[in-house]
Amino acid sequence: MQKTRVEANNTYLGALRGLRGTFVLVGLFSAIINLLMLTGPVYMLQVYDRVLSSGSVSTLLGLFAIVILLYSFLGLYDFLRARLLSRAALRLDAKVGEEAFRFALRSGAIGAKSRIDPGAQPVRDLELVRGFMSSPAITGLFDLPWMPLFLVLVFLIHPWLGFLTLAGAGVVTVAALLNQFLAQKSISKVMSMEGAERSLVGQARADAETISALGMRERLVTRWRAQHDAALAAGQVGSDRSEGFASFSKSFRLLLQSALLTMGAFLALRQEITPGMIIATSIIAGRALAPIEGA
Repeated sequence: MQKTRVEANNTYLGALRGLRGTFVLVGLFSAIINLLMLTGPVYMLQVYDRVLSSGSVSTLLGLFAIVILLYSFLGLYDFLRARLLSRAALRLDAKVGEEAFRFALRSGAIGAKSRIDPGAQPVRDLELVRGFMSSPAITGLFDLPWMPLFLVLVFLIHPWLGFLTLAGAGVVTVAALLNQFLAQKSISKVMSMEGAERSLVGQARADAETISALGMRERLVTRWRAQHDAALAAGQVGSDRSEGFASFSKSFRLLLQSALLTMGAFLALRQEITPGMIIATSIIAGRALAPIEGA
């Protein structure tokens, strides 16, 4: 048994090492994407502070042509990043899938006498990991390290705007951590209850003839209904909490953008920043907070 566990661990570690190059490439694409995200605020800054003041149509058209080119590259790199992650998820499944299925067979055959949890769902766990690797959530993790860059840019525009953005990022981060902390227990409980429910369904399906002969069908249905309702209730508790935090984060981010516009307008009236910087700050600050909310 110890040997099989070592072999399984080696298989998993080897599969993860094989994806290291993909993650490095995804990180490189994330760096380029986040730099290209500055296209919008820089363009707005140039339009408000240079084009409108000079009245030059040729400058406006030239800037817009550059914007088209940069956004085209942004779309291309974002597509390539998503494609790399989805293909990496498939490669992980190809390398680990058979071992996960063998583990499930061993746990089912050995039963309770083994140190392997008979309620383990390695194939389903692999499915969850594969789904995570091809979801937008993982791209938020790759974008998160670039958040300080956008905060620094806001500070360079004006320190007051930077401190306001930093305070907003702190509030969103605390809300995300509280959401994770409060939902973690609920998620673990729901997964355990759903595992017990699937185990009951599997056993009932395998022993359907015996259950019918003994007249235990309705009693088993009642037992399944009780487990199913309990799992749904526990899941709803976690869902309500997550929905509440998500609504708060969304509304607070919109409030923060309005607060930045208000402070920016105040600073512009005092001739400390230009009107173009007001719009640029709002866009950059929103980009700084987006990875936190997504991750």
